[in-house]
Amino acid sequence: MFRNLKAIEIAEGALLADVAVIAQLAVTYLPLVGEVFRSLIFLVFAVLVLRRGLYTACFGLGVALFLILVLMGPAAMPLIFLECVGGLFLGFTMRLRLPHWLLLFIGITCGAMAFYGLVLLVFVLSGRPLGTITQTIDQLNTSMSQLVTLFTKRLGWYAWWQHTWATRAQALGLWLKSYWWLTLYLVMCAIMLPFVTIVYTSINLFVRLLGYDVRPFPGPRIERFVRRLLMGTFKLVREMLLRLHSWRRQEKRGEAA
Repeated sequence: MFRNLKAIEIAEGALLADVAVIAQLAVTYLPLVGEVFRSLIFLVFAVLVLRRGLYTACFGLGVALFLILVLMGPAAMPLIFLECVGGLFLGFTMRLRLPHWLLLFIGITCGAMAFYGLVLLVFVLSGRPLGTITQTIDQLNTSMSQLVTLFTKRLGWYAWWQHTWATRAQALGLWLKSYWWLTLYLVMCAIMLPFVTIVYTSINLFVRLLGYDVRPFPGPRIERFVRRLLMGTFKLVREMLLRLHSWRRQEKRGEAA
Protein backbone atom coordinates (compact mmCIF):
# COMPACT_ATOMS: atom_id res chain seq x y z
CA MET A 1 0.00 0.00 0.00
CA PHE A 2 2.76 2.46 0.95
CA ARG A 3 4.52 3.64 -2.21
CA ASN A 4 5.64 6.77 -4.00
CA LEU A 5 2.68 8.52 -5.55
CA LYS A 6 2.76 9.52 -9.19
CA ALA A 7 2.33 13.14 -10.17
CA ILE A 8 -1.08 12.48 -11.70
CA GLU A 9 -2.22 10.77 -8.49
CA ILE A 10 -1.07 13.69 -6.33
CA ALA A 11 -2.73 16.21 -8.64
CA GLU A 12 -5.98 14.28 -8.85
CA GLY A 13 -6.10 13.65 -5.12
CA ALA A 14 -5.50 17.32 -4.32
CA LEU A 15 -8.02 18.48 -6.92
CA LEU A 16 -10.81 16.26 -5.63
CA ALA A 17 -9.93 17.24 -2.07
CA ASP A 18 -10.44 20.88 -3.10
CA VAL A 19 -13.88 19.95 -4.45
CA ALA A 20 -14.75 18.36 -1.09
CA VAL A 21 -13.60 21.49 0.76
CA ILE A 22 -15.73 23.72 -1.49
CA ALA A 23 -18.71 21.45 -0.82
CA GLN A 24 -18.10 21.72 2.94
CA LEU A 25 -17.95 25.51 2.67
CA ALA A 26 -21.26 25.45 0.81
CA VAL A 27 -22.78 23.25 3.52
CA THR A 28 -21.56 25.63 6.23
CA TYR A 29 -22.35 29.02 4.72
CA LEU A 30 -25.41 28.32 2.55
CA PRO A 31 -28.45 27.72 4.79
CA LEU A 32 -30.76 24.86 3.77
CA VAL A 33 -29.49 24.78 0.17
CA GLY A 34 -25.99 23.88 1.33
CA GLU A 35 -27.11 20.51 2.69
CA VAL A 36 -27.48 19.32 -0.90
CA PHE A 37 -23.69 19.50 -1.28
CA ARG A 38 -23.01 17.22 1.70
CA SER A 39 -23.38 14.08 -0.40
CA LEU A 40 -20.79 15.52 -2.81
CA ILE A 41 -18.13 15.03 -0.12
CA PHE A 42 -18.94 11.31 0.08
CA LEU A 43 -19.02 11.08 -3.72
CA VAL A 44 -15.63 12.77 -4.19
CA PHE A 45 -13.73 10.39 -1.93
CA ALA A 46 -15.63 7.33 -3.14
CA VAL A 47 -14.66 8.18 -6.74
CA LEU A 48 -11.07 8.84 -5.66
CA VAL A 49 -10.82 5.39 -4.09
CA LEU A 50 -12.34 3.76 -7.16
CA ARG A 51 -9.99 5.63 -9.51
CA ARG A 52 -6.68 5.72 -7.67
CA GLY A 53 -6.97 3.41 -4.68
CA LEU A 54 -7.19 3.90 -0.93
CA TYR A 55 -3.64 5.21 -0.48
CA THR A 56 -4.14 8.13 -2.86
CA ALA A 57 -7.53 8.83 -1.28
CA CYS A 58 -5.90 9.02 2.16
CA PHE A 59 -3.50 11.61 0.73
CA GLY A 60 -6.52 13.57 -0.51
CA LEU A 61 -8.05 13.29 2.96
CA GLY A 62 -4.95 14.90 4.46
CA VAL A 63 -5.13 17.76 1.95
CA ALA A 64 -8.83 18.32 2.70
CA LEU A 65 -8.28 18.37 6.48
CA PHE A 66 -5.38 20.83 6.13
CA LEU A 67 -7.49 23.20 4.01
CA ILE A 68 -10.42 22.97 6.41
CA LEU A 69 -8.06 23.71 9.31
CA VAL A 70 -6.78 26.83 7.56
CA LEU A 71 -10.12 28.09 6.25
CA MET A 72 -12.57 27.16 9.02
CA GLY A 73 -10.50 26.31 12.07
CA PRO A 74 -10.16 23.12 14.12
CA ALA A 75 -13.82 23.12 15.21
CA ALA A 76 -14.97 22.10 11.71
CA MET A 77 -12.48 19.25 11.32
CA PRO A 78 -14.27 16.41 13.19
CA LEU A 79 -17.42 16.57 11.06
CA ILE A 80 -15.69 16.73 7.67
CA PHE A 81 -13.29 14.02 8.84
CA LEU A 82 -16.24 11.69 9.45
CA GLU A 83 -17.78 12.60 6.09
CA CYS A 84 -14.52 12.02 4.22
CA VAL A 85 -13.94 8.71 5.99
CA GLY A 86 -17.50 7.74 5.05
CA GLY A 87 -16.64 8.40 1.40
CA LEU A 88 -13.46 6.32 1.73
CA PHE A 89 -15.49 3.52 3.28
CA LEU A 90 -18.07 3.58 0.49
CA GLY A 91 -15.44 3.60 -2.23
CA PHE A 92 -13.40 0.82 -0.64
CA THR A 93 -16.37 -1.45 0.01
CA MET A 94 -17.86 -0.85 -3.45
CA ARG A 95 -14.48 -1.65 -4.95
CA LEU A 96 -14.49 -4.97 -3.05
CA ARG A 97 -18.09 -5.54 -4.24
CA LEU A 98 -19.32 -6.39 -0.76
CA PRO A 99 -22.98 -7.41 -0.28
CA HIS A 100 -25.32 -4.51 0.24
CA TRP A 101 -26.61 -5.70 3.62
CA LEU A 102 -23.07 -6.04 4.99
CA LEU A 103 -22.06 -2.63 3.70
CA LEU A 104 -25.14 -0.97 5.21
CA PHE A 105 -24.71 -2.80 8.53
CA ILE A 106 -21.07 -1.77 8.88
CA GLY A 107 -21.84 1.78 7.77
CA ILE A 108 -24.73 2.20 10.22
CA THR A 109 -23.02 0.65 13.26
CA CYS A 110 -19.62 2.27 12.72
CA GLY A 111 -21.15 5.63 11.78
CA ALA A 112 -23.31 5.58 14.90
CA MET A 113 -20.26 4.70 17.00
CA ALA A 114 -18.28 7.59 15.49
CA PHE A 115 -21.04 10.13 16.15
CA TYR A 116 -21.52 8.61 19.60
CA GLY A 117 -17.90 9.33 20.42
CA LEU A 118 -18.18 12.81 18.89
CA VAL A 119 -21.19 13.67 21.08
CA LEU A 120 -19.42 12.48 24.23
CA LEU A 121 -16.32 14.45 23.23
CA VAL A 122 -18.40 17.60 22.80
CA PHE A 123 -19.90 17.11 26.27
CA VAL A 124 -16.47 16.62 27.82
CA LEU A 125 -14.82 19.58 26.06
CA SER A 126 -17.74 21.93 26.72
CA GLY A 127 -17.78 21.03 30.43
CA ARG A 128 -21.40 19.92 30.42
CA PRO A 129 -22.25 17.09 32.82
CA LEU A 130 -23.27 13.78 31.29
CA GLY A 131 -26.32 13.91 33.52
CA THR A 132 -27.81 16.28 30.94
CA ILE A 133 -28.34 13.23 28.72
CA THR A 134 -30.37 11.44 31.38
CA GLN A 135 -32.41 14.60 31.96
CA THR A 136 -33.14 14.80 28.25
CA ILE A 137 -34.23 11.15 28.19
CA ASP A 138 -36.45 11.76 31.23
CA GLN A 139 -38.08 14.75 29.50
CA LEU A 140 -38.66 12.68 26.36
CA ASN A 141 -40.26 9.90 28.44
CA THR A 142 -42.56 12.42 30.11
CA SER A 143 -43.53 13.98 26.78
CA MET A 144 -44.21 10.59 25.20
CA SER A 145 -46.28 9.53 28.20
CA GLN A 146 -48.40 12.67 27.98
CA LEU A 147 -48.83 12.23 24.23
CA VAL A 148 -49.90 8.59 24.56
CA THR A 149 -52.29 9.49 27.39
CA LEU A 150 -53.90 12.22 25.29
CA PHE A 151 -54.12 9.92 22.26
CA THR A 152 -55.70 7.03 24.19
CA LYS A 153 -58.21 9.33 25.91
CA ARG A 154 -59.33 10.70 22.54
CA LEU A 155 -59.86 7.17 21.20
CA GLY A 156 -61.43 5.84 24.39
CA TRP A 157 -58.60 3.37 25.02
CA TYR A 158 -57.25 4.99 28.20
CA ALA A 159 -58.52 2.27 30.58
CA TRP A 160 -57.14 -0.49 28.36
CA TRP A 161 -53.80 1.31 28.15
CA GLN A 162 -53.56 1.71 31.94
CA HIS A 163 -54.31 -1.95 32.59
CA THR A 164 -52.07 -3.44 29.90
CA TRP A 165 -49.14 -1.36 28.66
CA ALA A 166 -48.73 1.66 30.96
CA THR A 167 -46.66 -0.19 33.57
CA ARG A 168 -44.45 -1.76 30.90
CA ALA A 169 -43.93 1.62 29.26
CA GLN A 170 -42.85 3.13 32.58
CA ALA A 171 -40.45 0.25 33.16
CA LEU A 172 -39.03 0.72 29.66
CA GLY A 173 -38.57 4.44 30.32
CA LEU A 174 -36.69 3.73 33.56
CA TRP A 175 -34.51 1.18 31.75
CA LEU A 176 -33.66 3.64 28.99
CA LYS A 177 -32.79 6.26 31.60
CA SER A 178 -30.64 3.85 33.62
CA TYR A 179 -28.73 2.61 30.57
CA TRP A 180 -28.47 6.01 28.91
CA TRP A 181 -25.18 5.10 27.18
CA LEU A 182 -26.92 2.27 25.30
CA THR A 183 -29.98 4.44 24.62
CA LEU A 184 -27.80 7.13 23.09
CA TYR A 185 -26.12 4.59 20.80
CA LEU A 186 -29.49 3.15 19.71
CA VAL A 187 -30.71 6.67 18.92
CA MET A 188 -27.57 7.22 16.84
CA CYS A 189 -28.24 3.96 14.97
CA ALA A 190 -31.84 5.03 14.29
CA ILE A 191 -30.57 8.33 12.88
CA MET A 192 -27.85 6.70 10.79
CA LEU A 193 -30.17 4.09 9.26
CA PRO A 194 -32.00 6.41 6.81
CA PHE A 195 -28.96 8.67 6.38
CA VAL A 196 -26.57 5.88 5.36
CA THR A 197 -29.19 4.26 3.12
CA ILE A 198 -29.94 7.50 1.27
CA VAL A 199 -26.26 8.41 0.91
CA TYR A 200 -25.31 4.94 -0.31
CA THR A 201 -28.19 4.88 -2.80
CA SER A 202 -27.27 8.25 -4.29
CA ILE A 203 -23.50 7.56 -4.36
CA ASN A 204 -24.04 4.14 -5.93
CA LEU A 205 -26.22 5.66 -8.63
CA PHE A 206 -23.84 8.51 -9.49
CA VAL A 207 -20.81 6.21 -9.45
CA ARG A 208 -22.51 3.90 -11.93
CA LEU A 209 -23.47 6.90 -14.06
CA LEU A 210 -19.77 7.77 -14.18
CA GLY A 211 -19.05 4.32 -15.60
CA TYR A 212 -17.65 2.41 -12.61
CA ASP A 213 -18.49 -1.27 -12.32
CA VAL A 214 -20.05 -1.59 -8.87
CA ARG A 215 -22.96 -3.63 -7.58
CA PRO A 216 -26.23 -1.75 -8.31
CA PHE A 217 -28.35 -0.79 -5.32
CA PRO A 218 -31.21 -1.36 -4.68
CA GLY A 219 -31.47 -3.19 -8.03
CA PRO A 220 -30.97 -2.77 -11.78
CA ARG A 221 -34.65 -2.13 -12.53
CA ILE A 222 -35.01 0.62 -9.95
CA GLU A 223 -31.68 2.05 -11.04
CA ARG A 224 -32.79 2.22 -14.67
CA PHE A 225 -36.01 3.94 -13.58
CA VAL A 226 -34.14 6.50 -11.48
CA ARG A 227 -31.62 7.04 -14.28
CA ARG A 228 -34.41 7.71 -16.79
CA LEU A 229 -36.08 10.04 -14.30
CA LEU A 230 -32.85 11.98 -13.78
CA MET A 231 -32.12 12.17 -17.50
CA GLY A 232 -35.68 13.34 -18.17
CA THR A 233 -35.34 16.00 -15.47
CA PHE A 234 -32.02 17.19 -16.89
CA LYS A 235 -33.48 17.39 -20.40
CA LEU A 236 -36.50 19.32 -19.12
CA VAL A 237 -34.31 21.79 -17.25
CA ARG A 238 -32.05 22.21 -20.31
CA GLU A 239 -35.03 22.88 -22.58
CA MET A 240 -36.42 25.42 -20.14
CA LEU A 241 -33.07 27.21 -19.96
CA LEU A 242 -32.76 27.24 -23.76
CA ARG A 243 -36.26 28.64 -24.16
CA LEU A 244 -35.58 31.28 -21.52
CA HIS A 245 -32.34 32.23 -23.29
CA SER A 246 -34.04 32.48 -26.69
CA TRP A 247 -36.89 34.53 -25.18
CA ARG A 248 -34.38 36.99 -23.67
CA ARG A 249 -32.56 37.30 -26.99
CA GLN A 250 -35.81 38.05 -28.81
CA GLU A 251 -36.73 40.59 -26.15
CA LYS A 252 -33.36 42.34 -26.52
CA ARG A 253 -33.74 42.41 -30.32
CA GLY A 254 -37.19 43.95 -29.94
CA GLU A 255 -35.83 46.64 -27.62
CA ALA A 256 -32.95 47.38 -30.03
CA ALA A 257 -35.37 47.73 -32.98
